[in-house]
Amino acid sequence: MTSIAASEHLAEFASRVTCDVWFTQQWNDEFFDRQGTLDLFDAIGSEDKRLVVYPGPHRELDGERLADAVGFVAGRLVKR
Repeated sequence: MTSIAASEHLAEFASRVTCDVWFTQQWNDEFFDRQGTLDLFDAIGSEDKRLVVYPGPHRELDGERLADAVGFVAGRLVKR
C-alpha cells in the first residue's frame, strides 16, 4: 500500500477476514491508489470476495453503488 501512510498493517488484518466481502474501488480515487487497493483486496482471506470497480473519483456510496452493496448484503442474509 503506497497511498496511505502506515497502512501496511492492513494486509495482515485483511488475511484474517473470512466472511463474504463486497469491496469497492473508484477507478480514479484520489485517496487510495489503484494498486494498493488491488493488493489489499488480494490479501483478503475470504473465499467469497467481490471487487467492484466504479468510474470516477472517491465518493460515498449512493445510487447504483449503494443498491449493489445492499443487494450483496441482503443476499447473504437470505442465505443464512
